[in-house]
Amino acid sequence: MTLHAPELELGGKIMQRLEQVGAHLGRGVFHPFLKFVRATTLLIGSAAVLLLYAPIAKADIFTSSAPSGINFGAVALNATATDDFTISTDPGYTLLGALGSGINSPFSVVIPGCHGSSCAVDESYTPTSVSSSSATLELDECPNGGGNCLGADIPLKASGFSTFENAAPSSVVAFGSVALNTTKTISFTLPIDKGYSILGALGSGINSPYSVSLSGCNGSNCAVHESYTPTSVSSSSATLEVDECPDGGGNCIGPAIKVSGTGFSVLQSSAPSSINFGTITIGKTGMNAFTVTIDKGYSLLGGLGSGINTPFSFSDSCSGTSCSVDERYAPTGSGKNTATLEIDECPDVGGACLPADIPLVGTGAPTVNSKSSPSGHKDAYAYSLASLSGTGDVFIPILDPSALVLSSLPDDAILIQDPKANLADWSAADIPADQSLFDNPLALLEIPEDQAHTLAFSLTDGNSGIDGPVLADGVLIRSLVPGVAAVPEPSTWAMILLGFAGVGLAYRARRGEPMRVATATVGAAPDALRPGNNRRTSGAR
Repeated sequence: MTLHAPELELGGKIMQRLEQVGAHLGRGVFHPFLKFVRATTLLIGSAAVLLLYAPIAKADIFTSSAPSGINFGAVALNATATDDFTISTDPGYTLLGALGSGINSPFSVVIPGCHGSSCAVDESYTPTSVSSSSATLELDECPNGGGNCLGADIPLKASGFSTFENAAPSSVVAFGSVALNTTKTISFTLPIDKGYSILGALGSGINSPYSVSLSGCNGSNCAVHESYTPTSVSSSSATLEVDECPDGGGNCIGPAIKVSGTGFSVLQSSAPSSINFGTITIGKTGMNAFTVTIDKGYSLLGGLGSGINTPFSFSDSCSGTSCSVDERYAPTGSGKNTATLEIDECPDVGGACLPADIPLVGTGAPTVNSKSSPSGHKDAYAYSLASLSGTGDVFIPILDPSALVLSSLPDDAILIQDPKANLADWSAADIPADQSLFDNPLALLEIPEDQAHTLAFSLTDGNSGIDGPVLADGVLIRSLVPGVAAVPEPSTWAMILLGFAGVGLAYRARRGEPMRVATATVGAAPDALRPGNNRRTSGAR
């Protein structure tokens, strides 16, 4: 038997009081009688304590076998969670039944029966709302012979939740970027709570550009199909609410589901971000061809803006949703031109048109002058030297090396950045008296004499003053002028051949040999310009 502090305190007070009474009654009486009174008092006190503790000791078996508390946790709506336990009655006692709030909804209790002193108890929880609940289950045992009953109190705790609400998407249902007048659908499934039925869908998520459809909602699950069909190039958001309501009436449950999407134009996405025609010679036309895709439900209106006006022009050809566009640039003067080409598509059923704006830029360059320029002419034209073939050194003065465009050059061609320093030992006799060598060039291009070559190059804007001579093996071919190939004219070739013939005659006459006439090529270099004759200082190559 277990004695508790309150009961011990009460028993001690009773014994103390009885002892005081016994001592008072035995005062003044001879000593043996006093001992008798005190002994009698202690016996009475002990009996009282035993009688007081007897029912308490019996109740400890009952209460100690009862659970200290029951927590059902989270339980789905209209689903039942049950906690089964066994409680033992004290000897001489019988389980009377259950009392307290733990027998009322959403809680309930069933006592299947007792076998001897052991009784089975089934406590259940069936939530009907999304909320938390607490209660107390009181089990009573009563003495078989009558008297006061004893109770064991058991705290109960639980909460109800909706599987329907919990299964709804907690984050935003994001459609992302969707092309105009096309539809993207996102589907998900919601389990229907027991005892509930789907009412339908509400909220802004059922209105354009959104729509919703439900399927299979008569059973335990409901499939939700949310769609997004943008009609404008913009972002939008909405709230979709799908409601379920209790079959027996009551409050409905409707989770709020956030949806979002952004409409975009495939026309604007497929159009080039910009067009740069580069440098186009006046009188010539540059063209940029590209393809754009028209949005569903739209038709191409055409081209607008400054990009359809001179010096730019526009044309298009469409087949279905694909349109081929040709944008042209034909400069009428020198300098930079800019414009904006606007390609518009308009909805077939009426409404605002959508533009695709394309910035344009181009630069007009002067036309190549086909006539020879007088000596000393300095214009910023595009100069050309085409198909100079042969062997031997070729030296070309260049004012702006960064503008030099070369093709078909030997690998060991050299660009001498300071020709005056490297060729300071050249004498005036090497250059015809009526020509000025290089006329302050910034660089000198040298083609080695031991390489056969076909040289083609052009010099762009900024190369004024390239009227210096071109030398092939020390022989002046011609002065470079705009648009004229640096190739000797027939009369020049004739003079060169006659000169070589004269040299040959003089040589043979000196040796007393007969003369034989043969043709000569550019490859025969005079000794004055051959390697080793001090025609350039170190570092020329």
